[in-house]
Amino acid sequence: MHKLSPFFQLLLVTLFSCHWLIGEANFKINDRVNSVYRAIVRIEVVSERGSNGRMLKSGSTGSGVIIDATGLVVTNHHVAGKATRLTCRLYDGEELGADLLGADALTDLAVLRLRLSDRPENAPPLQTAVFGNSDRVKVGDICFAMGSPA
Repeated sequence: MHKLSPFFQLLLVTLFSCHWLIGEANFKINDRVNSVYRAIVRIEVVSERGSNGRMLKSGSTGSGVIIDATGLVVTNHHVAGKATRLTCRLYDGEELGADLLGADALTDLAVLRLRLSDRPENAPPLQTAVFGNSDRVKVGDICFAMGSPA
């Protein structure tokens, strides 16, 4: 029987430990991503502005995330802050109108409310994302920006 040197024994234990830790980290990352994925909405925006006595319409898309079972959606001001009509597409393809509740250009944040009264009575509950605790964030922590503009 061939005996491994102490160096190779330590190397194998280290590699096995790292593989296990990376596997655990991937599981936790996938778990976190999957917990937010179904709360992401695609936002279709219609905006109007006046030009030379005419109203010009333009369309764009962006994304947001449902943060509350009552249909609150957080997005960016540059996405929805000047919208005249908002439609949100949920992860399962369901489309709902939304209303702009407020927007702040300086922080580039906007809050929408989905028109849940337009949903069928037997519709499944909304999937919501949960904010983390900012007091626990440290320099070097992994962070993901998730969205669905296209």
